[in-house]
Amino acid sequence: MSSAPAIVAAAVKASLFRRMVEAHRAMQFHAKRVLEAIRKKNWKKADAGVAEAEKTLPKEDINWLRSAIVLAERDYVAGCGVAERIVGSKMVDTAKQEVHDFR
Repeated sequence: MSSAPAIVAAAVKASLFRRMVEAHRAMQFHAKRVLEAIRKKNWKKADAGVAEAEKTLPKEDINWLRSAIVLAERDYVAGCGVAERIVGSKMVDTAKQEVHDFR
């Protein structure tokens, strides 16, 4: 027979696994919508997809979706802004200035 702590531990693991699967499915759903809009170069629809995803996805996934959009648009200044949010510092300011100087 299993002990009560082992049963509780198994239930917690199962619950965590279910939440991970649900999070993965949510990311797949939103990523598919955003990437399809990017493929069609429909930037407004891609941005709307990210806005919808912000309601359910963690910040890391939102940053990934935003970076996919700005890179596809070749908007490197906005890409620096996304990178700044990801790293959480002003290290990107130099890169931003270099992009402006390059243009």
